[in-house]
Amino acid sequence: MPHPRRQTIGIALGVALALPFTGCSADWEPSARGGPAAAAIDGLSAVPSQYRLDWAKHVFQLGIRNGTDERFHVVGVRLEWDGFTTPVAERDDTVTPGQTIDFPVAVTPSNCPGNGAGGEIGASIAVPPIEGARVVLTVDDGTERVGSITDDNGVLAQLYLDDCVRQRVAQAVRIEWADLHTGEIDGRPVTEGVLRLMRGAAEDDITIIDVGNTILFNFDRIDGVVTSPVVVLPAGEQSIEVPMRFLENRCDAHARAESSQSFRFFSHVDLGDGEPVPFEIIPTIAQQAEIRATFEDGCASLGAGGFIGES
Repeated sequence: MPHPRRQTIGIALGVALALPFTGCSADWEPSARGGPAAAAIDGLSAVPSQYRLDWAKHVFQLGIRNGTDERFHVVGVRLEWDGFTTPVAERDDTVTPGQTIDFPVAVTPSNCPGNGAGGEIGASIAVPPIEGARVVLTVDDGTERVGSITDDNGVLAQLYLDDCVRQRVAQAVRIEWADLHTGEIDGRPVTEGVLRLMRGAAEDDITIIDVGNTILFNFDRIDGVVTSPVVVLPAGEQSIEVPMRFLENRCDAHARAESSQSFRFFSHVDLGDGEPVPFEIIPTIAQQAEIRATFEDGCASLGAGGFIGES
């Protein structure tokens, strides 16, 4: 079984360098949303987790623990926290005393300092106190049951920091795959295009230090330039692009069937302050379909097509 993602101070280099983890910071100013008015019920709690397949579905799990003597039928579940509040996830489940059950809820944009009033998200981001987080269960009679959150693995903090980093980079620069088309290498089709940077609020040099590979794809510069740094957008210039292609990393049937994060290209970006931050460069859904189709054709050309169970 895949393990839930675990957050420690050093889980990602960029987060560790640029976003000091502060579980309960005096610098945090609570949002107007706040938590639910009702107090948490003794014995009712939830533990957040996120498994490998959850990322692809853009969800995380709330493991509800019913330590009360009450049996209730849940029709909706949500997380309320100053860091983010999820939409209500519809359910149709009876929760009995002593039961533990996972309810998936949507990953939601973080309420990062500065983003509510159009301000810039700074390099140091404090995590709102987890103690203020609550799980709210809507019962079929229209009432609600409120439970506490136990997050010893730091899942909520990591989700919060991940999205604040994403928002900070997105304010500074737009990074995208563009002009994708089918090219050819050694007689087989591959996806070619450009990695494009378009300046936003950042004024200094913007550097993509590296771009990682995935289970299925290798990122490759096709102009013969050394790959680290991948590209630098100099101060004063508004855009730059570099030619690239996606090469096959693994064509075996197991990898092709089981890979759930095939298009999650991790990079590290320096926004000009010398503090690299992690950033995921993910193709659009339409681009993913085109890249995957070309990949399958390329694997077939290499004699590595087919599916699990085929002789």
